Amino acid sequence: MFSEAEGFIYGVERDNTVKTVLDISTKIKRDRESGLHTFEFIEIASKDYLITTYSGLDEFYYLSSFEILPNMDLGDEQILAILGNIENKNVHFGGKILQKEDDIILCLGDLWSPGNSAKFDTLWGKILSFPKSDLIENPITEVNDERIDFLGYGLRNPWSCFFQNSTLIIPDVGNSHWEEINVIDYSELSNKPIFFGWPWYEAFFSANYQNTPVDEQTKSTLIDEAKFPQYLYPHANNFCAVIGGTNLNNSSKWQNYFFVGDFCTGTIWAINTKKQSELIVLEKNLIPYSITTINDSGNDTLLIGTTSGQIIEVILP
Repeated sequence: MFSEAEGFIYGVERDNTVKTVLDISTKIKRDRESGLHTFEFIEIASKDYLITTYSGLDEFYYLSSFEILPNMDLGDEQILAILGNIENKNVHFGGKILQKEDDIILCLGDLWSPGNSAKFDTLWGKILSFPKSDLIENPITEVNDERIDFLGYGLRNPWSCFFQNSTLIIPDVGNSHWEEINVIDYSELSNKPIFFGWPWYEAFFSANYQNTPVDEQTKSTLIDEAKFPQYLYPHANNFCAVIGGTNLNNSSKWQNYFFVGDFCTGTIWAINTKKQSELIVLEKNLIPYSITTINDSGNDTLLIGTTSGQIIEVILP
C-alpha cells in the first residue's frame, strides 16, 4: 500500500493491479508539504481502522480514522484528534503515526514557527502519545487534554520517525547547516519529556535564534538539559533534508541496522548503533528524483517513495 499527498491511498494487488483504498482529496489542503502525510492500521475496541494524518481545507490538522468493514470497504470518517490550527502554514508538519502497546504516538514538526518547539501551549515540534481506547467516542480537540503525554520536544521537522525494537529513531530536518538523527531508548521518554535543542541548536551548534518563546531561565535550563544527536551530516554539497526510515525485520544480514536517507540527493545510509558504524548503501544522485520515504518491503529489500510518484525497490549489497 502507498499514499499520495493529494489525498489518495492505494493498494497494489499481487497481479500489479492498483485499487484506490481511500480518496479524501476533497478534504485535503495541498500546498508544498501540506496534504495527506501518513497512514497506519490500528485496533480500537476490537474493531480495525485505517488512520491518517492530513492538513484539512478548513485549516486544521487531523488524525482521522476509517473503520475497515467486513467486506473490506471503509466506513465513514471519524476524527480521532484535531491537532491544531494550520492557517497559512504549508511546511514542517511531520505527521508520522506510530504505535506502542495501547498508545498512538505522533511526531510533529514546528509548523515553520521555531518557538513552537520550546513551549507546551502547542503540539507542534513535539513527540506526543495518547491512549487509543476512547478516541472514537471522545476525540482529542484541545492541547491541554489530559490524555496527551509529551515525550519529546525541541524538534524542527521529524520526517518519519520509526521504531527499531524498543529504540525510537528520530530524523530531524536541519535549518541551515546540519541534518540530525536522534536515537532514543523508548524507556528514556517515560520519565519527563526530552528536549532536543531546537530552536537554539542545530545538532551540536548554535542556530542563532533570537526570539523569546520562553523566559531566559527556562531557555537556560532547556539548553543545559538538551539531548544532542548521535548521528549527523552537513546541510551542504546538495544534501538538504534527512528522512526516515526503517529497519528490516526479516533480514539476517541487516537486522541490526536502520536506514535513513537524504531527500535531495537520494543517498541512503545503513546505521548500526551497536557497532557505531555508518554505511552508504545507495550513493547520491543514483535515483533521479527526490526521495520521500524509506520502507521495509518484507523481502529483505527497501522500498523508496519518490516525488515523481514512482516507487523504487533497492536490493541491498
